[in-house]
This record gives sequence, C-alpha cells and structure tokens, in this order.
Amino acid sequence: MYREAELLLKDIDPTQLSKELLSAYYDAYYRFWEYYAISTTRSNQYRYQREMYRNLFLSNADQSSINYKVGVINRSVKDPKEAEKRLLELLAAEEEGSPDYAIITCALATLSGQNNRPDLEKKYYMQSAIADIMNVTRENFSLQHLAVIYYNDNDFAKAFKYTQAAIDQARASGIQFRATQINEFYSVISAAYQEKEAKAKSNLIIFLTLITALFVFLVALVVYTYRQIKKMRQIKEALSISNTKLKELNNTLNKVNDQLYCKNHELLETNNVKEQFIAQFFDLCSNYITRMEGYQNSLYKLAINRNYEMLIKKLKSTTNIDEELNALYSHFDSIFLNLYPTFVTDFNALLKEDERIVPKAGTLLNKELRIYALIRIGINDGAKISNFLRCSTSTVYNYRTKMRNKAIGDKENFENEILKIGSEAYMPS
Repeated sequence: MYREAELLLKDIDPTQLSKELLSAYYDAYYRFWEYYAISTTRSNQYRYQREMYRNLFLSNADQSSINYKVGVINRSVKDPKEAEKRLLELLAAEEEGSPDYAIITCALATLSGQNNRPDLEKKYYMQSAIADIMNVTRENFSLQHLAVIYYNDNDFAKAFKYTQAAIDQARASGIQFRATQINEFYSVISAAYQEKEAKAKSNLIIFLTLITALFVFLVALVVYTYRQIKKMRQIKEALSISNTKLKELNNTLNKVNDQLYCKNHELLETNNVKEQFIAQFFDLCSNYITRMEGYQNSLYKLAINRNYEMLIKKLKSTTNIDEELNALYSHFDSIFLNLYPTFVTDFNALLKEDERIVPKAGTLLNKELRIYALIRIGINDGAKISNFLRCSTSTVYNYRTKMRNKAIGDKENFENEILKIGSEAYMPS
C-alpha cells in the first residue's frame, strides 16, 4: 500500500508539527522512499528522494538518539578507522541485546563489509540478528546479509537456513519489501542448496557402494591374512631358531672384536711410545756423538802436546761414563714420565702401603721403577733390562721377584697390571 502511505504523508503539513514529530515525519518519509525504491524499477530516482529525506531527518532528529548518531557517523565520517572507533564507543555504552545494540552492530557489519573484513562483518551481523530475535523485531536485514555471506563462502546449508528464517519473518510481519528483497536471491541459494543436497546424496550412494565393496574385500583379505599368519608362524619358529644361533655367533664375534680392539689399541699405544722414544733416541745419539767428538778432541790435544800422564789419567777415569749414564737415565726418566705422568702413583697403588717406593730428592725414578718402566714400554727381556741399567740379570730378577712379593693383589698378575698403567681401560685399585 505504498500509494496510500504516500497520500497520508502528503496530507500532513510539516510546518504544523513539533520538532519531535517533525523528526518522526521525515523518518517515515525516508523509510517510505527506501522501501518503495526496493519495490520498483525506478529505484535510482526514488533513492534520490530517500537521501533527501534522510538528510532532513538527521537535521531535525534528536541528537541523543542512536539513529541520529549512527546516521551522522555514516554520512560525515570518511575515515573507516575513525568511523569504526566511534561506532564501537556507542556500542560500549549500550546493553547487549537491546534494539539500539542491534542498530549499532548492523552499522558496524556494513562498515566491515565495505572495508573487506569478512570475519568482523559476519560477527556483527550475527550479533545484530540475535538482538533482533531477543527484541521480537521482524527486521531481517541482518539475517539476509548473513545468508549472502555464507552463500559466497559456499556454505549453502547455512545460507539456505538463514534465507528460510528471513522469509518466515517477512511472511509473519507482512513486510512486502523485505519479501521482495529475499526473493531476489532466495531462488539462487535454494538452487545451490538443492544441488549440494543432491550431490551429497549421490556421493552417499557412491560411498555406500564403495564401503560395501571394501567390506567384501576386507573379508577376503581377512581370510587371506589368516592363512598367511599360519605360514608366518611356521617361518617365525624357524627364524627364532636361526636367530638364537645367530646371536650366539654374534656374541662370539663381539668378543673377538673386543679382543682385536684391545690388541689394536695396545699396538697403537706401543707405536706411539716407540715413535717418541725413537725421536728422543736420535736426539740423544746426536748429542752423544757431539760430546764424544769433543772428548776425542781433548784426548787428541793431550796426545799432540805429549801430556801422556794426563791422557792416561783421563782414559782410566770412569767419571765421563758415569756422567753419560746419569744423563741417559735422567733423559729416559723424563721421556717416560712425559708419556706416563701418573706411573709412579699408579705403580705404588699396586703395592702394599708400607712397601711403596719414593724416589730420592732430585731424581724422577730409581732402579726398581726403571725396571718396570722398561717393562711398561715393552722391554721384558731381563738381559736387555740389565744391559740398559748396567747390572746383572740376577739383580734384575731379584728386583722383579721382590716387587711381586710386595704386591697387594695376585702376584702372578702383577706385571700384567703394570702393562695397563696409562691405558684408557686402566682403573687403579
């Protein structure tokens, strides 16, 4: 009844109205042209009329009303962030679910959609629609937009649900223009929803067929698997026997590998010791030859000068030999303790507490310690040891026997423990 409504509005003289009624008059005219524009093909012309009366309404409206405040923000605030800020300030002052709350959230949703913020747009339209339902307001603007949003998101089920709810409200309220708005996209959403439902049913039939085929296949697979399990049990029993034998062989192999590793480690250690001793030996020989050369020159000078008495005295003297021996032993001690710095401590740890050896002040090793130092580097022959230490083999034997008798543990294993000193596996007791 748009024409009848327009005649009623024209019959009213706005100059005879109070300011409050004048605001309501322009608001009614604004809404008339808004709804009429939706229902006619000459919508552009009528939208101009709508905007004119909207401006008149805002010019005469109560400035404390939400419609005025929201209208001013939408019309005058061009910056989207500033508009959102002011709308949120209005929203914070309203009770959740009130009619004004629905108006503000609807305005926020429209602003969010204009600024390409779909999540906020959806959120605010939902809040607006909930507030409309709480206030039994048949205004389904928010529901319509939610339906369009979900349609664009390809969620046809929710789009159809919201569209149907909007249609039901439009029919219940008798608001023709809302029904006209909904009919513009209802057929599209309904068709998309029906197509999706048909496709879902088709897919369900296909899935049921596939599940049936899969069930038959699984039954056959179970039968086949059961037969294979019986065969596997027999194979496992045979493998178990083979694995047991293989474990025994692996254990034997591991033991051999451990022994081989120990031997290789001992060889590597021996080689390192030999390399260092060889290097020191060359250095010692070089120094000895130099000293012998100097000693020969001194004898040669005595002979040239016919100082035979001094020559004979020097040849009879053992002082030079003793000095060389002391230098040799000192050199040996230094090299050996450089290789095995804890040798004296570890050696004494193998002896009874009251039998432990302490070298004299100014010396690194004594004769007993040198015997076992030579044994530690692999020289076990008594003759070679006695030759190096300038003593008899029986003396060396006696020293070795005496040290074994002083041992804490097994006397027969004493020298084997000496060979472990300085190795990675050695743990002093």
